[in-house]
Amino acid sequence: MTEEIVQEVFLKLWTHRRDVAAKDRPDSWLFTVAANTAYTYIKRKSYERAFIDHAKTLMAPSFSHNATEELVVDKEVERLLRQAVDSLPAQRRAVFQLARTEGLSRREIAHRLRISPNTVKNQLGSAIQSIREFMRKAGAFLCLLLLFLLSRL
Repeated sequence: MTEEIVQEVFLKLWTHRRDVAAKDRPDSWLFTVAANTAYTYIKRKSYERAFIDHAKTLMAPSFSHNATEELVVDKEVERLLRQAVDSLPAQRRAVFQLARTEGLSRREIAHRLRISPNTVKNQLGSAIQSIREFMRKAGAFLCLLLLFLLSRL
C-alpha cells in the first residue's frame, strides 16, 4: 500500500516538477500531496471493502466462517464485481469508478466528465442497481461453488 502511494506521489511530483521547483516551500507542497494521496487511497480501499462486504451479504447471508472458503468466496466476489462493472455502459462505468474507486464527490465527477451533477447522481444510482442485480444473479453460482468446496472436505 505504501509503495503504491509513494509511486503515485512521485508521479504527481514528476508531472508538476516545473511548478514545484518555482515554489518557495516545495517540501510543504510535497507533504500536502502525500497526505492527500494517502487519504484518497485509504478512502478508496474503504469504499471497495464496504462494497464487497455488502455484495457478500446480498448474495449469501449464510457463509460459514472457514478462512479458506471465505478467501475463495472473496476472490470470486471481486471477480464478479469487476465483471459487473465492466458490463456497464461506458459513461455509467466511468461515473461508478470515479465515485467508488477514486472516491470523488458527485461535483468532482461532474466537473471531470463535463456532465451535470444530477446526471452523475442518476448514473451512479443506475450503476449500483445494475451491479446489485448482476451480483444477485451471480449469487446462485457462488452458493454452488461453496457447496462444491464443502463437499470436497
